[in-house]
Parts: sequence; C-alpha cells; structure tokens
Amino acid sequence: MDRKNYYDLMIDRDNPQDTIDLIIYANSQIKREGSPIKNIVIDLSNNGGGNADAAIFVISWLLGEADIALRDTFTGAETNAIYLADVNLDGQFDNQDNVADGYRLYA
Repeated sequence: MDRKNYYDLMIDRDNPQDTIDLIIYANSQIKREGSPIKNIVIDLSNNGGGNADAAIFVISWLLGEADIALRDTFTGAETNAIYLADVNLDGQFDNQDNVADGYRLYA
C-alpha cells in the first residue's frame, strides 16, 4: 500500500484536531484547477500549542521548507534540521507542496 492510500485511511475531516489533514485538504482546494484564491490567512488566535510535527508540517507548507533549530536546555546540545513536507502526497518534494510562491500569506 502506498503512502497516499495509507493516509487516506486515516483522514477524518470531522476531526479539527488533525492539523496535517486540514493542511492537505486546504492545499488541494487552494491549488485546484480554476481556484480564485490569491490570499492565505492563517489564524492562530486559538492555538494552544501542541504537536511539533504538525507545526513543522505547516511551516514547510507555508515556506517550502521548515528550518528548525533545537537546543537541549540541560546539556546545551544544539542541532539544526531542514524538513520538507509532501503536502499533496504525490511522493515528491516540489513547489506543488507549498504556497510560498504565488500567494500572499498573512498570519
């Protein structure tokens, strides 16, 4: 079973807690044939924090890549990582996976 079919089994559009699915759906609607969408507004006013994986996915969707720096406050160890998200689930990391170019972003 490929990744797209695997994720399709987990999709629950009635569950607003699934940030990754909401972004996958939003991306498909924004980039659909004939879409009039030019502006994207991300409203974080009720964001209580939470899942770091979801945050990385959203950052990658907005910017094309998520450049994350982490620091362990106990040891002082630091690391950097760059993440790309396959938002359209086609198995490729390309400009179809983000809205960095061609849209006006507001947060």
